[in-house]
Amino acid sequence: SSQKPENCNCSGVKDCDDNNPFVGGYDENFYCACLLEMDTVSHHITSDTTWSDTTYVNFEVIIDSGACLTISSYAAFAPEAGIIVKQGGELNVNGGYLTKVCPDLWKGIEVWGSDTLQSFDKYFGQVNLSNNAIIEFAKVGISNYCTECDSNSLQSGGLVRADHFVFRNNSTDVYFAPFKNMWQGNELPYFSGFEKCTFVT
Repeated sequence: SSQKPENCNCSGVKDCDDNNPFVGGYDENFYCACLLEMDTVSHHITSDTTWSDTTYVNFEVIIDSGACLTISSYAAFAPEAGIIVKQGGELNVNGGYLTKVCPDLWKGIEVWGSDTLQSFDKYFGQVNLSNNAIIEFAKVGISNYCTECDSNSLQSGGLVRADHFVFRNNSTDVYFAPFKNMWQGNELPYFSGFEKCTFVT
């Protein structure tokens, strides 16, 4: 039988997962309760940052222009938590493991581009996924646009480069909004791609 972690301030009532201190008992609808309270204030990454230790995320992470977040460890996200890579920002998931902390799915990663200002890196967010890293149990593993923006300005075209990466048990693994990389009336290649990736459901 499973045992409650030593650091779990739990009652003796049986819950959904005694090994997870952030999962409580069942509610009136027999859903598992999430004990990791969401912080409604977004946390901005404004300089180069590395997560190399286990991290529990209960807020929206926003990577600002000129900043880079590297995740090389285990990172577990609350249901309303996720990562937004703004234009000029960069996210590297190098061998990291991104998953949910509670029974409900987390939001996933958004990488923003530009509907009007194109061809230059500063107008696009970038996400690099590599080294057998994993993203799992997200609503949308990764999208190349602003999911909550007005439909006339989706800021699509964020750059995603995945090599030896695993998408597992997400509601949607990848969602790309329409985008054309136009420069001076000419359509240029859109530099996003997936090589030797695994998609598992």
